[in-house]
Amino acid sequence: MIDQDKLLQPGSHASAPASVDLGPLAWVVDSLHDTLNDVREQLTTFSEEVKAASGSHLTTLDTAVLREAAQSLHEAVGVLDLVERPAAAKVAGAMERCVQLFITNPELCTPD
Repeated sequence: MIDQDKLLQPGSHASAPASVDLGPLAWVVDSLHDTLNDVREQLTTFSEEVKAASGSHLTTLDTAVLREAAQSLHEAVGVLDLVERPAAAKVAGAMERCVQLFITNPELCTPD
């Protein structure tokens, strides 16, 4: 496994493009792209629902779309781990945790 942090250190003379095997990532990149677009659309839709419900009971909003988005992000983390992209997996994991926060606190999910 390649130490990505070492490749990014100042003074490192490693040639990142020549030493990183992108083959496994190429197998899943289209699926990941679709997943992330779907999650973006789900978050946009839910945030518009939150905005429309402003002043009413936000606890009555159906968070199923957010649970689906969190599950999709969880699966993306697993795929990124499998193709040895730990930095991207950490980002997707942080996104998943944010969506889980929106599930419990829907008022935080705003279009802004």
